[in-house]
Amino acid sequence: MWVGFSKSLGGGFRVGVGTRIGGRSSRRRSGPTQAQIAKLEKAQFIKNIAEESNQSLQEYLVNNNIDPVFAERKKLDLDDLLGKGDTASQYQKFKASISEVNEIISKVNYGGNLTASRKDRLVDLVFELREIVGESGPGLNELATQISKKSEKTSIITFSVFLSIVAVLMAVGSFVDDKPITGIADVIPLVMGTGFVAAILYLPAHLVIKMIAKVKYNRQAVAKTKQQYGLA
Repeated sequence: MWVGFSKSLGGGFRVGVGTRIGGRSSRRRSGPTQAQIAKLEKAQFIKNIAEESNQSLQEYLVNNNIDPVFAERKKLDLDDLLGKGDTASQYQKFKASISEVNEIISKVNYGGNLTASRKDRLVDLVFELREIVGESGPGLNELATQISKKSEKTSIITFSVFLSIVAVLMAVGSFVDDKPITGIADVIPLVMGTGFVAAILYLPAHLVIKMIAKVKYNRQAVAKTKQQYGLA
């Protein structure tokens, strides 16, 4: 089973449903017909199932220490990575479920009817995928959580440092201007000004730190994938 996320899921799972509501005629103002509404609802249902399955696939890979972006870029065959050893049994269950989702959606997209039994089966399969994902362990999710917590902690520290620096600079500035702080009336503007400047500085600093954290996660995720599966 090959990996593809942007347009396909394992084994060529593609979903491309476009539905137009209403005609072009300016004379027609009665709105969409029941048939058109039903067609739109069908397309939306298929789209939701596809997105849910895609999300489950990515989470399943992450939980098995496979970076999804790296897997897609390198066109990794999951059968070679997960189809043997301790992960084989669970992987075969996941593969069977997502392959059945693929098969049903392919038939519907080709022109088959989205019957009540097919809808029920797709919903059951989505929940089966969720259950398997839940049993597959934290994997790279744990790594992402650790890096996220560190980045948040760093952001708070950075904010505190900015706040302290601005406060000191403003205090020094008041003494340079021969206007020493003599009471609470002088403190309030200082605190408000410090908070305002620090708030302005915090957002770009926070975004930069989050970007660095994302880059760090991507590198570690790829490294962990290569290490676990012996990839060059």
